[in-house]
Amino acid sequence: MMKITKRISVIVMIILITVASIPGKFDTNIGGILPVTAAANILSQDGIGYSGSIAGNEVVGTAFSGYQDWPSGFSKGVSAFAGGIFDGTSIWMIPYNADQLIKINPATGEMTGFSDWPVGFTKGSNAFAGGVYDGTNIWLIPYSANQIIKVNATTGVMTGFSDWPGGTKGSDQFIGGAFDGTNIWLTPYSGSRLIKIDSVTGAMTSYNSWPSGTILGSYPFYGSIFDGSSIWLIPNGTDRLIKVNPDTGDMIGFNNWPSEFTKSANAFFGGVFDGTNIWLIPNNATHVIKFDTTTGDMTGYNGWPSGFTMGSQSFAGGVYDGTNIWLVPSSASMLIKLNATTGEMTGFNNWPNGFTKGNSAFFGGVYDGENVWMIPFSADRVIKFGDSSSSDLSGLTLSSGTLSPAFNTTITSYTVSVDNEVANIDITPTLRDAQATVTVNGVVVTGGQSQAIPLNIGDNTVTIGITTNNSNTKTYTITVTRVAANTITTNTVNFDKYSSATGYQDIAVQLNLFGNTLQQIEINGNMLAANKYQINGLGDIVTLKKEYLETLNPGTHSFVFKFSAGNDVALTITVNDSTPPNNAITPNPTPSIPDVILPPTFDEVPASPSVPNTETIPEVASPPPIKEAPVIPTEPIAEIVEELINLSDIKTDYWAYEAIKSLISKGIILGYPNNEFRPNELISREHIILMISRLGLLTIKRDVSEFTDIPSDYLYYDEIRLAQLAGIIDGNDGIFNPKSPLTRAQAAKIIVLLFDFKIKGLESFDDVSKNAWYFPYVRTLATNNIVLGDNGHFYPNQPITRAQFATMLYRALQLFEKENNN
Repeated sequence: MMKITKRISVIVMIILITVASIPGKFDTNIGGILPVTAAANILSQDGIGYSGSIAGNEVVGTAFSGYQDWPSGFSKGVSAFAGGIFDGTSIWMIPYNADQLIKINPATGEMTGFSDWPVGFTKGSNAFAGGVYDGTNIWLIPYSANQIIKVNATTGVMTGFSDWPGGTKGSDQFIGGAFDGTNIWLTPYSGSRLIKIDSVTGAMTSYNSWPSGTILGSYPFYGSIFDGSSIWLIPNGTDRLIKVNPDTGDMIGFNNWPSEFTKSANAFFGGVFDGTNIWLIPNNATHVIKFDTTTGDMTGYNGWPSGFTMGSQSFAGGVYDGTNIWLVPSSASMLIKLNATTGEMTGFNNWPNGFTKGNSAFFGGVYDGENVWMIPFSADRVIKFGDSSSSDLSGLTLSSGTLSPAFNTTITSYTVSVDNEVANIDITPTLRDAQATVTVNGVVVTGGQSQAIPLNIGDNTVTIGITTNNSNTKTYTITVTRVAANTITTNTVNFDKYSSATGYQDIAVQLNLFGNTLQQIEINGNMLAANKYQINGLGDIVTLKKEYLETLNPGTHSFVFKFSAGNDVALTITVNDSTPPNNAITPNPTPSIPDVILPPTFDEVPASPSVPNTETIPEVASPPPIKEAPVIPTEPIAEIVEELINLSDIKTDYWAYEAIKSLISKGIILGYPNNEFRPNELISREHIILMISRLGLLTIKRDVSEFTDIPSDYLYYDEIRLAQLAGIIDGNDGIFNPKSPLTRAQAAKIIVLLFDFKIKGLESFDDVSKNAWYFPYVRTLATNNIVLGDNGHFYPNQPITRAQFATMLYRALQLFEKENNN
């Protein structure tokens, strides 16, 4: 294999194959993935990078396509790229001598360049050799560069890290790396240090306790593999395959090569992992070597197809599609498919018109779930293999509603719910193969968007069919549920304020809910207090109390009923007063009590299992007077009626009574319409945001993309969006999950960020590791006496109950007001 030195301008490189189970989105637990069955799932890596799991999907097409529509201002030149990365949506080509990082849309071939390098970093020649995708960021592995560069795959923002062990990178050069779910591992090419980088902090650690008897030689390794538990360093100049324990750095060597094989220098160029075996890709070696990670056995394969010319520096990496190993040619004459079960090899060299494959053509390959992409080194274009027969969709959008689950090219069945007002829906399917034909409910779609599809009440099935030029077919189905209209038995009714009149009585109305639930009632645009009406056990009969109705002024009043889904319904009550003049009674002066109160914080929380109190919280004295904070303009806070503090399930001797009472009196929380607080129920993410938004402390501090599951017409859109812009919440891969419960650790983070508390001591808990992401937040609350724990435990991953969060927020408010008053 050719050497990469300062005297030789040719790089030998393998690409990180990064693909995801959901396009553009990666599981947050990719480091915990175990070795997988090849037929069902694969660990996508090629020896130079790692990016988690993807469903195995055999490449079946046999056509080559070329792409060379480079971005404006970019000149490819020679030795341009050293490998590539797939982030689930786009392919990223790693610059070796190119001046830009290039992103490619695999559906269209459109290219975008990025070159906004970090301040203080100068990208010279031979800069990077491979990369790692951690689910959010792309890490460019430094060859001659003096920094490792992190690139946000969404924004393109770049950050440099150069806190090298010992103070300097020195002459060390790295080719590729692996990702264990937490750390990036840089594989030594020139030098003897294996470097681990914490993907969160950028802290670096070096390891060089090589196994006894190991001969590193010149340029010892070309890439590494992570099998779910261990790092495997692919041998180039060294005499053996090295296994590394990522927790301890301990190393074990394997060099029991097959009897018919002689391991030479520059033998292998990366490898792939099929769930059990590591396949070493030959550079100057004569065989592909399969290494069984469970037994340590090695097997050689060299049944090259007829007409194949291997040459020197034959292959530059490979990809695995769940069935076959694909060897990406550098100087070899063909792209080689090797069946992972039989070892049978097949060659392909029907290159696109106008393309001549020379030596050192490609370095690294990317598997996108359908095709093999070969990254150009000296070649003049990117080459894609296999897409001509794809019957998959690469995207699917609807004019209304949200797909469940989120779109993935391998998932063919979806559901979506739309409001009753949505009478038609438009479907826009995006083809992975632009030459295929797509139909929606049997009608051919030619302009991207289907004709409007009428929707009946209830379930509507939409069928999307794809047919390729070679007659491959695939069907996707969407079940669109149009909810029925909420109705009320009567829309107008009269009430007489005179207590002796026949019209002086409770007003009861029946609702037709169609599976929905009543959330709240508004009168003249304001929330109606829960003690003004009653709801029966089924939730479909609402009774407005005459004692409340007689407080209304004569005239017409509009009551609007709002539901969990579907349309609002209105009830108009005309209030009369037939009280005879001589019967008029002048009431004793009483405090003015408004008709409306603050919207309940928890009126949408579904019933959920109770969680036992896990935190010992002593009685807390009533807090000092708290300065009223400004409120969000879109939801003014009305005066709270004192009697509502008398919740039926919160007694004065309840451990959290003072906290709940204080927050209710300040309009931060209320309860359920039946005067229950339900302290042991789990609190949802959206209702915590409603609570903190009413404190008036949120200010816009950043500009980020909106959550994909919180549309602009969502009931709590304004509050959730403000908390996001204030930096209080980030969600997961662009999703907020508003109905999900919050863990105690997540609640601690929100409280610390909201009030900007600082650590004031060393207190912590036995079950809160210093390496945990939530450690600084929990320690901050502990050292400020906001959380006390239970026998030295905090239970960070346990969902937080309503009472527990109320107490946490109450104590935080006490401290905040004390610090600000001082």
